Amino acid sequence: MDNKHHCQTTAAQLKDLMLSNGCSVIALGNGTGCRRFENFLLNYKKSGYFNPIDVKYKIINESGVSYYSVTNEAKASLPHFHEQMIGAISIARRLIDPLSELVKVDPKRLQVGMYMKDIDQNDVKRAFHEVAVECVSFCGVDVNVAS
Repeated sequence: MDNKHHCQTTAAQLKDLMLSNGCSVIALGNGTGCRRFENFLLNYKKSGYFNPIDVKYKIINESGVSYYSVTNEAKASLPHFHEQMIGAISIARRLIDPLSELVKVDPKRLQVGMYMKDIDQNDVKRAFHEVAVECVSFCGVDVNVAS
C-alpha cells in the first residue's frame, strides 16, 4: 500500500463495499502483507475516512486455507468462485464459525509445528478426530451448516 493514489482507491472501494453490504468487520488473513494492510486500515480509520462505519478487524490464522481452496470439496461448495476468492471466503468464515471451517482442512495442512511430520500420521489423524468430536460435542452442531 505504498502508492497514495492506490491507497485512496482501495480505501474508497473498501468503504463502498462495507456500506453496500452492511459490514463493519474485516477478517484479515495473517499471511504476506497482513501488517501492511493493518497499518493501512488503522491510518484510514484514525483519519475518520470510514465514518460512519466503525471499522473493526480481526487477524485470522490462514493455515490450510491455500490447500483447502483447491480441493474438490471447496470448488463444489463455491463453484462460481476462483481459488483466491474461495480462500478469502474461508478466512472470513473462520471469523464467523472457526470450527466449521477448520474441520474442512486436512490436519496435516494446519502447520502446527516444525516436527509434526515426524509423528506417525495415523496418530495425528486419530488425535485430530478425537479433538474434533469433543469440540463439536461441546459446541453443538448446526445442521444448517453441517457438511
